[in-house]
Amino acid sequence: MKAVRALFIVLFNVAVVAPVAASPRVPAAAWPGVSDVLLNVKVAAPTTAVAWPWDSEQPGSYLVFPKFNKGTVTTADQGKLPRSEFEISVVCPTALLPANGGPGCATSGQAVYLHAAWICGGYESAFPDVCKEKDFFISTTVNASLYFSPTSAADMVNLGLLATPVPETALPLCDRGYLVVWVVDVNGNPIKFDGLIGDAILRTQTTAGVAAAGQYNAIPIQASENVNTYDLLSVDPTTGAVTFDDNGSGYKSVTGKIFGTVRYPGPTFATVTEGATGRIKTDLVLLTLDANIGHLNPATTVDLNFTNEKEGLNSASFSFVCWGEEYLDSDPIKMDNTFGRKGLVYSEPATQSTPTSPITPVTLLGLIETQEFVATDGRVNQYFSLLSHDDQAVPTTFKP
Repeated sequence: MKAVRALFIVLFNVAVVAPVAASPRVPAAAWPGVSDVLLNVKVAAPTTAVAWPWDSEQPGSYLVFPKFNKGTVTTADQGKLPRSEFEISVVCPTALLPANGGPGCATSGQAVYLHAAWICGGYESAFPDVCKEKDFFISTTVNASLYFSPTSAADMVNLGLLATPVPETALPLCDRGYLVVWVVDVNGNPIKFDGLIGDAILRTQTTAGVAAAGQYNAIPIQASENVNTYDLLSVDPTTGAVTFDDNGSGYKSVTGKIFGTVRYPGPTFATVTEGATGRIKTDLVLLTLDANIGHLNPATTVDLNFTNEKEGLNSASFSFVCWGEEYLDSDPIKMDNTFGRKGLVYSEPATQSTPTSPITPVTLLGLIETQEFVATDGRVNQYFSLLSHDDQAVPTTFKP
């Protein structure tokens, strides 16, 4: 599981210097309630370079899709569609661009090989602490895109002729979970190629012929800066696990705290028709890369803090094995819109422990799913937001 147990905290060496007289001044009136002094403060650059973990806004060598749903929906205008559809596009890595002294990528046809795995949470297992997976290989080219779904070929008839089929023997072993994808060479070994971006579409069946759909972006993770593009990444010779550690020759490290804005679930405040209201449903989806796939896993425990529009605070604790999804208004969280319409959720560091091992920090990623139900016709609006992260790296190893 974890190669390094220490939690590295990024320290900033920041100096505040006096404003330069000639610098442009922002009128205080333009920022009501903000001190005039603050508007003229300049912050000096750090005296030493700060090593942040992965950059979730840049293409990576590794993608995490926090949620998939297996199965199909039926629509009146498009027919049968998968509940989950994943798209991956490939750009030429920044390090290869001629502007950065690189040779560039081929103008067309440069192959990119990918290894992917569907990961199931422990709740799907007869033994709740065992997480299952199914993996498969796919390929594309630089500047091209591919798309696929966790459904059989018979259910992909409305995705077009260029959809990439997933082998029947590689379909997920569970109805819900998360997906990881990483770049490999022709022999299946992980390499550095920071060119992957992606997104997912999830659909929910509402009424016959009506389905809601929402979209979220994949979470990209870059390879370590200690290796060059196309180089092999380090793999444990015994387990085959790759390392997420800024100081190594694997991928950049991931963090262990999340935060994001949230719509609290419950009836809507306005009456849609006499005696009827709409309804909000909000799900919290969390996962960890600290997972021993196919073997026993300790539960990941996360202490969560919820605030409302006036800084009111409620706390809860949530535990899951590998991957978990929970309605906010259900046990053990039990948060609804009697507390507020919208607010903030932020976590303490995620941890794992066993009777024979100490409490240790672990990685944490996730998203929030919100559905708006309209009482009069069963229509649903559906949207997703990825959870943000802090800068405190939690090195680990992971092997699907």
